[in-house]
Amino acid sequence: MYLTLLAWLLIGIAEALSGWPRGAPPEGMAAAVAAWGVIGALLGRAGRRFPALASPWLPPLLCVMGSALVKLELRGVALILAAEGALIGAAGGVWLLQRWPRIGLLLCLPGALAGMHMRGVRPVLMWPEAQAAGPQAGAERAAQAGRVVLLLTVDTLRADGGAEGLGGAWPEPGATGLVTYARIAAAGRSGPAISTAPWTVPAFGSVMTGLRPYRHGALVRPPVRGRAPLGELKAITLAERFSAAGWRTAAFLENAHISPDRGFSRGFGVWDHRDLRQPPRSLLLDPLRIGLDGRPLVAKGRDPEGIVARAAAWLASSEAPAFLWVHLLGPHLPYFHADLSDGTRLGDMLGAEGHSQLNVERIRRGNMRWTPELVAELRAAYRAEARINDAAIGRLLDAAPGAVVVYTSDHGEELADHGGWEHGHTLHEELLRVPLAIMGPGVPPGRWQRDASPIDIAPTLLALAGLPADPALPGVSLLAEPPERALYSVNTLYDADLESVRRGAWKLVRAVDGRGTRLVNLIDDPMERVDRCAEQAALCRELADLLDQEQAELADTPFGRTAEQIRLLGYSE
Repeated sequence: MYLTLLAWLLIGIAEALSGWPRGAPPEGMAAAVAAWGVIGALLGRAGRRFPALASPWLPPLLCVMGSALVKLELRGVALILAAEGALIGAAGGVWLLQRWPRIGLLLCLPGALAGMHMRGVRPVLMWPEAQAAGPQAGAERAAQAGRVVLLLTVDTLRADGGAEGLGGAWPEPGATGLVTYARIAAAGRSGPAISTAPWTVPAFGSVMTGLRPYRHGALVRPPVRGRAPLGELKAITLAERFSAAGWRTAAFLENAHISPDRGFSRGFGVWDHRDLRQPPRSLLLDPLRIGLDGRPLVAKGRDPEGIVARAAAWLASSEAPAFLWVHLLGPHLPYFHADLSDGTRLGDMLGAEGHSQLNVERIRRGNMRWTPELVAELRAAYRAEARINDAAIGRLLDAAPGAVVVYTSDHGEELADHGGWEHGHTLHEELLRVPLAIMGPGVPPGRWQRDASPIDIAPTLLALAGLPADPALPGVSLLAEPPERALYSVNTLYDADLESVRRGAWKLVRAVDGRGTRLVNLIDDPMERVDRCAEQAALCRELADLLDQEQAELADTPFGRTAEQIRLLGYSE
């Protein structure tokens, strides 16, 4: 009985220790330890009749089961069974408790401490709520001197803002109700832009490093067999460049994929991530959706206004030069402002259960029955979310008049354009064409005509901020017309692993495993339906050779995924 009690007490200690860096109050941590102790005592007593309940192996066994279920993403069961992943390492200590109790305790406690890392818990410098107020004079004076740079990004925002872009000319997002985007484009420069990837990590890796995905290394699947399947940013980031030049740096973000584990936080003096603001987790309270501090774990909806308010307060706190990145989840599923109740088309399709969980597998299987009414409802919900986040971003422009501003997205979204939904699964134009507009001192008004790329953002911002240019960066400054060049988009997240290269109107898409290659002409065939490889064999080989050369740049970088935080999106991308 005593060994059972001790084993469950260790689970409580692990919960308390994992909550401590995240600000769990002492009474919450003490309650966790006491609650698990009570459970251990009750199970120990019940073990007189049912010996299995009093086995010291029960806690570590549940740890192993829970961790396996987390890997399989059976989240509901995993939350009940997974008792702080680090206790898997403590299983040997529990066995030793039966033979050499003192040695066993010494081994269990380090395992519990390791739980902080296993759950992705780490001290993060946040911008306190108490500081979210104050005069804006500091930000205004710094911005007027051209010493404020704002990188404003909205997740999953298509280049047409959710309108009917395919099958004809892509309208500007400002023409579809994105007022802030239209304001930036009118005051500065904008034009067509092609993302380097159809999902968040490799796309924003290009924004933050100025490198293409095969060079910055933050990939989900390796295009070369034997290489590490997941990676983190290994190249110097924009934030590191600004920080080294003496600028203040801060990031206020919503997407869990943009994590310190992937290297995105390097160089930022303030890293304020909404998912990291969640209450400290507790296995005991998880099924009730309550944290160790008594607050709900996941607030319904998102908080663009709160993020923008904290970012604006940070800007206003000093006159020093500032580089600020604000990223809002925006029109990323689920659509929190849409009616997804039972009986609505979207609600029935998503199986969203009050926005708490998405039926992602149903979306990804692609067995949806599209009707004109469903497509119209989907696009309306998407546009509404995009406009809400666009309006929130506009408040930052008011807080820093005269700042250098870039407004863009990581990737687009398929809204039944090719019979599917979501992103990450293809390299069609609706997933790769993103908005991109720049304004500020030194930005000549106008519009570029050739396709820009996320790799162009870093050299453009360095030029506008007066920082040294890096000749190793492959991108160009968008203060002038981009040159004619090959642009690469790679690393699909699920389904077939695809990569593509485009030059002018021609776009080659091929499977990494070599099982399929398609060549399309985007002017003659904007829906990308006709494969022209047979009639353009020489061009097809030439573009395929470019992809082979690009693969040779692949960075071999290991990566550890923070699955628990990614789960807060409602699903794993």
